[in-house]
Amino acid sequence: MVRLCKCDSGLPVSKTDEYIAYALALLDIADQATSAVQKGRLLTVAEGWLDLVERLQKRRSSPTDCSDEHALITAKLGDKHADA
Repeated sequence: MVRLCKCDSGLPVSKTDEYIAYALALLDIADQATSAVQKGRLLTVAEGWLDLVERLQKRRSSPTDCSDEHALITAKLGDKHADA
């Protein structure tokens, strides 16, 4: 698939908008599918893109919690970076 880098304004497209565009494109293609198997596969992939949109939106709406930092980050930086 071609990556949607910019919209008409010349600004980068958000991941959410990009994923929605992919899902919509797949729905258009599924509409033209000649077999139920092809249509089902395309709709499954479109649904996957929309699931990613939902996950991104949930991640953005939840507060950032640094208490679950990766063990390698804590080992490298120790507790010093928590005071910053």
